[in-house]
Amino acid sequence: MTTIITAHEPHEFLAIVPELAGFRPVQSMVLVAFRGSRSCGALRVDLPPDGPPDGPPSEGLAPDGPVGADAQNAVASSLVGMLCKIPEVDAVVPVAYTAARFGAGSIPPHGEFVNALIFHAEQSGFLVRDALCVAADGWASYFDTAVPRGGRALALIAAARQPATLDDQRGPRSDQHGGLVGQHGPGPERAPANRATKQQIGKLIARFRAMAVDPVALGEPSAELEALLDLPGIAETSLDAPAGELSMLHAAALLFTMQSAPSRDVLLLQWAFGAAAGVVAELENERFVAGEPGAGAQSARLLWGEGPRPDPKRIEAAIALLLELVARAPRNCKPPALTMLAWLNWALGRSSRGGVFLEMALAINPDYGLAGLLDSMLRAGHLPEWAFAVPLEQPTPRQVRRSDGRNARRADRRAAR
Repeated sequence: MTTIITAHEPHEFLAIVPELAGFRPVQSMVLVAFRGSRSCGALRVDLPPDGPPDGPPSEGLAPDGPVGADAQNAVASSLVGMLCKIPEVDAVVPVAYTAARFGAGSIPPHGEFVNALIFHAEQSGFLVRDALCVAADGWASYFDTAVPRGGRALALIAAARQPATLDDQRGPRSDQHGGLVGQHGPGPERAPANRATKQQIGKLIARFRAMAVDPVALGEPSAELEALLDLPGIAETSLDAPAGELSMLHAAALLFTMQSAPSRDVLLLQWAFGAAAGVVAELENERFVAGEPGAGAQSARLLWGEGPRPDPKRIEAAIALLLELVARAPRNCKPPALTMLAWLNWALGRSSRGGVFLEMALAINPDYGLAGLLDSMLRAGHLPEWAFAVPLEQPTPRQVRRSDGRNARRADRRAAR
């Protein structure tokens, strides 16, 4: 069933932006893209900090330190360039989420960067419907010339939320890093397994390793051998396993398998694109080992983000599974699973969240190859091609009517009562 959410005023629009994005943005610039009156996606990057220095931006879209006009202009141009890749988008609303404050003033923070975004968006032919800021102590439109001191009341946004219309009545609970809202830091929402569980998983992984180099053991019927022979099936059925019900044996088999880079990539592609993609990747591995020229190119393109859109439902299921595996895994076995979590989040357009998992993987093993490669890709702002292939007909479009914000003062007075 199609769900239409209509926002008549800017604060009503701000109430649904986290739901459109799928998370609560923190220190972020979000570009909400439109086809006509319907939103069709949201792009997010870290908000460049205000500051006096000028010069080239640091690697990636979001500089690490304070930047001046030249660098902010370059970041704005890059972000609008990403918007241009989404088919048939004709309008945009930039929304800045910042820990900065209005204080005693009435000018929204980060105005220089937002002005650069507006300039590049209009130069590229986009209608800028509005430009908004949600600060620590208030919100406002950059187009509003009558903003009160301290900005408009954040309570207006909270009051405008429509939980009954959303799939999750609480709305998105995590920020873009994957941490629960209100936590001190980002990270996976899974409690670590107890020591005994990790020890048992470690012993099973050691058993699998021994079997891999012992032909005699491989010839002896055992539960471990049965698991090794049915890894594609285990990988598939594990996606549907309820949380906490994955057996120790199957968890250890999956963790053991992903310690090998070729097998890890097969698992990753199977979970993202389907069982058939896993079979193709396995055949490509065999041809690569046999020295066939060009073998592995198809899998490499998918891993780079070139090809058809992966199945979001499978990816979400794989993320849940990998979070459980990371929680159970001995520390030295975690980097492959953490790196796979990073790739899967990146594939869904959650680069910031993917970056958190890469930091965790590289903290354990700074030389883990795929983690280093993905880290370079994310820092360079590389996104998969399918991130921009937004379907022309969305299953649950959000309709937002343009507002000039002239009723905001009346809304302020209502909230004050």
